[in-house]
Amino acid sequence: MSDIVATENTFCFPVCNKCKHHLGGDKCYAFDKIPKEILMGDNMHNKVLLEQKNDIVFEEKK
Repeated sequence: MSDIVATENTFCFPVCNKCKHHLGGDKCYAFDKIPKEILMGDNMHNKVLLEQKNDIVFEEKK
């Protein structure tokens, strides 16, 4: 799987690719669909967001 995410003709390398909770694409254990602000790098997801389904935040893979 690629580390690049394409959203509306914009390509980015989201912090999600380095997170141990990332399931691939726009999926992870914290969200059914990772918010665009995280995918685009505008939010590093170091705090719990209201739309999350739990209290998981970014944790770097070891």
